[in-house]
Amino acid sequence: MVIILNHMLVDGAGFKELLYLLADFYSKLQRNPDFTIKEELPRRGLNQIFENFSLKEKWQILNDKTATPPTKNPSSPLQGDAHHPYILRTKISKAQFSYIKAYAKSHGVTVNDCLLTALSLAINEKFATTEFDIDCPIDIRKYNKQSNGLTNLTANLTFSFNEDDFDHFETTLLRKKTLFNEQKNSLQPLHKFYVLDLIYKFLSYKTYKKQVKIRYDIPQTSLTNMGIIDWALLHFGQNAVRDVYISGSLKYAPYCQIAATTFKDELTLSTNLHGTKEDYYFQLALLETMKGHLPH
Repeated sequence: MVIILNHMLVDGAGFKELLYLLADFYSKLQRNPDFTIKEELPRRGLNQIFENFSLKEKWQILNDKTATPPTKNPSSPLQGDAHHPYILRTKISKAQFSYIKAYAKSHGVTVNDCLLTALSLAINEKFATTEFDIDCPIDIRKYNKQSNGLTNLTANLTFSFNEDDFDHFETTLLRKKTLFNEQKNSLQPLHKFYVLDLIYKFLSYKTYKKQVKIRYDIPQTSLTNMGIIDWALLHFGQNAVRDVYISGSLKYAPYCQIAATTFKDELTLSTNLHGTKEDYYFQLALLETMKGHLPH
C-alpha cells in the first residue's frame, strides 16, 4: 500500500499520526460497520506552539539578530527528469542499528548526529566538494503540551561543513558535537516562523508571500529523520504491517533529501527524485556510501 500526501498539509510526525488514524479507523469499521468517525476542527496553526512561550521568550525569538550566512550548496551532478519520478532505499539491519545506538550513547551524541555526520562524509566523497550546508527539519511539537490535529509543525536547522571536517567519522562527529547541541537547544530557528506568523495575521497576503520568498533559503541538500513508527499502532484489523517507511518529499534536481525511518528496530534510509537513470544510480551509491560511514 502506498500513501501519497502533500507535504504542505503535514510533516513527518503528522504523517505518522495519519497512518495511526487510518489503521485505527480501519480496525473499528471492520469490527463495527456502523462506526462513525467523529468530526473535529482542531487547530493547525503555529500559534499552538508560540502560545506556550512567555512574553520574554517571545521577545527573544522575535528580536533574534543572528546573521544568516548565504547558503552553500554543493555542485550537484543530478540532471533531473520531470517525467521520471522514483523512490529508492537501503536498510540498516537490527544488529548494525543496535550498534549505532550504543555508539551514540557512549559518545554523548544522538543517532541523528551520527546520520548527519555520515551524510556529510558521503556528500564530500560523492559530490567531490568540501564546503556545503545540510538542512535538517526539526519537529517543534516539543514546545507544545499536545499536538492538536494533523498539521505541519517544523522548523529548520542548517549545519555547515568545510574542508576541515572530513578526516574520519568519529573525528568529524566529535568536532561537530558541541555545535550540534548548541543549535538544537537554540530558539533561533523559530525566529522566521514567528515573524511570518505575525505578518500573516496582521498584514496583507501579498506582503506575507513576499516575505516567505525573502526569508526562506533552504539548502539543496537535506536530512530528515521521521523517527520511530510504532508498529503496535499499525494493525489494520487482523493485518499486521511487516514493513513501512516514509520517504520524504519527492524532489526535483538539484535538490537531494535523505529520509530516515525506524520501524521494528530497523533503520531505512531513502531518497527520491524526478531524475534520470544516472541520477538513480548516483543516489543509490550516495545512500550506500552514507550507510558505509555509519558505525558498524
